[in-house]
Amino acid sequence: MQPRDAEIDMAHGDSRSVRLYLLKSDGTNNIYPGGALDYKVVWETEGIYGQFENNSNNFTTQNNSVVYTAYDDENVTDGSTENITAKIYMKAKSSSSWILLDNVSGQVRLSNDSKRMIIYRSSVGIHKDLDNWCYAGCVMVIPKIKDAIRYQVYSSATGGDGVSWVVTGSEPGLVAGAPGIKEEDVPAGSYLYGDYYSFTWGGPLDPNVPHSGDHNTPPPCGDTYKIVITLKQ
Repeated sequence: MQPRDAEIDMAHGDSRSVRLYLLKSDGTNNIYPGGALDYKVVWETEGIYGQFENNSNNFTTQNNSVVYTAYDDENVTDGSTENITAKIYMKAKSSSSWILLDNVSGQVRLSNDSKRMIIYRSSVGIHKDLDNWCYAGCVMVIPKIKDAIRYQVYSSATGGDGVSWVVTGSEPGLVAGAPGIKEEDVPAGSYLYGDYYSFTWGGPLDPNVPHSGDHNTPPPCGDTYKIVITLKQ
């Protein structure tokens, strides 16, 4: 169940919701309408701190994701956790009998720390022609937050640490490798996080024929990252 180490920030109001989703161990998803088999996922929670869509503790989807929303409770104890289960069923399209395929467990942690802000952002594709070469890959735009003193990026797929940086006022806006992308490409008021291993590049291009030769297009992007921002008090 993704995101790993899912958290909802109750102290700062960016969002009280998180999208939970299921992936196979190889990172792929085969739970979607229109496939070779029919799937359904029955999501369940006790509903102590929040609920699924339609204000329900039990919600069934035909795809691999659901949105969990915490109650609007500014006094919730920091570190409280809500248990989530997802029962995955499958059947042949010609059958009416569902077979339980797997039972997956996860948790959502509620953070209520005024010094710790949590936001989620997804990567998007970027393409740039530079010096007669073509670059393409995935990047993530991270907003600069007032009173932030430190940023830490975590992978939602693995829970592992990405880069971290301290806010000094002179730190670069490009905070992780993005070949061909320059500081002037960073959107105003933001940092730009590049997924180096998603990038491809090639050239030289024929300057007389747009997008000729070794031209690259962005790969499938959309990976989700958790950004933990430490705030000064």
